[in-house]
Amino acid sequence: MSDYNGWKNWETWVTNLHFGEAFDDETQYMEDGKMTGERCREVVENWIDTIETPKHGLQFFGDVIGGFLGEVDWDEIASHYVTEPDEPEADAGLDAWRDKEHETNGEA
Repeated sequence: MSDYNGWKNWETWVTNLHFGEAFDDETQYMEDGKMTGERCREVVENWIDTIETPKHGLQFFGDVIGGFLGEVDWDEIASHYVTEPDEPEADAGLDAWRDKEHETNGEA
């Protein structure tokens, strides 16, 4: 069920809005071309680790960010980042059919 701009909630939508390009880039390097919810979360958490937070606000920012990230539907985001495998040549299926027909008819 979509509650916010076609996404489950605001947190999921805004995360995809700001990190969509990073998720897309990451998908290009995935062996099977499929992004996982766990990997999406890692991408965001790795970026968060690069932010320098004020010494006195560290726990507060950690709590706020942790609460926010807990609301994100990572699997929903991942489902939008799938790289399609290379398409086989258009005639490849026809060639396979012809080969099978030749075998069936005793031609080889």
